Formats: sequence, structure tokens, C-alpha cells
Amino acid sequence: MVRKCSQAATTHVGRADGPCYWLVYDGQCPLCRQSVDWVRRLDTRRCIVAIDLITQWPQIARRAPSLTQADLAEAVHLIAPDGRVWAGFEAARKLATLLPLLWPTVPWLHVPGASVCGAKLYRFISRHRHRVAYSDCAEGACGSENH
Repeated sequence: MVRKCSQAATTHVGRADGPCYWLVYDGQCPLCRQSVDWVRRLDTRRCIVAIDLITQWPQIARRAPSLTQADLAEAVHLIAPDGRVWAGFEAARKLATLLPLLWPTVPWLHVPGASVCGAKLYRFISRHRHRVAYSDCAEGACGSENH
């Protein structure tokens, strides 16, 4: 049985109690924030804690010292309680295994070629997210200089 994280884990990220995964994202990007909102809705087991790479950098640096802010700005990262890290498409694929409502997609995310195609699609979206029709992106919050 998976123990749920307490609500305090979202505000005191260094003290997450239980098997919480950290979903590290760019809180300045509206597309990223919207994606995190979807993950929160799908996280019926409350096993994912969303961590903004800008405002919560000190906690991230303590938990995953090998990652840099530049690494994290390139793609969403998922950090397991034991320290394993997935990035980009691999993070999305791992999320599908953690979120019961996405379990039906898991076989499709592992068909031959899914890693290559999924990674390319993820990189394309990440690099061009400043073109997504969000007002904040039009003001440069998702500028290509960062992605």
C-alpha cells in the first residue's frame, strides 16, 4: 500500500513524508503550470509533489545535487524518493505508471520506437513552448533562450 504524502509536503518539500516523487517544473511557464495542474488532478494517490525549479531551487539542490538549473530548465524532471531521476519523455512515461488513471496508456508508451519518437516530440514541444497561445508566453515567460 502506498502511503500518501501529507499536505505539508507541498510547502515543506524537504520534509516530504512518504514515498513522494518530486515533479520539478518551470513555474514561470504557463504550459508547464497547466501540465502540473493536470498531474495534480490525476494524482488520486497523492504521490507526486510539484516543485518549481525557480522558487524551490535550494530544496532541489539538496535532494538532487547532480542536477543543475540549466538541466531542469530543459525538461520536466521526476525525482524518486530514492534519488533516481527521469527527464522529459521518460519522466512523462514514469508518471503514467504512478497515476492510476493513466495506466491504460502505459503499454502504448513502451511499444517499440516510443522512446525515440516520444523523446523527439517532447523536445520539439519543449523548445517551441513559447509559441503556444498563452498570454504569458507571448510576454517571454517561455522564451526559447531558456528551452
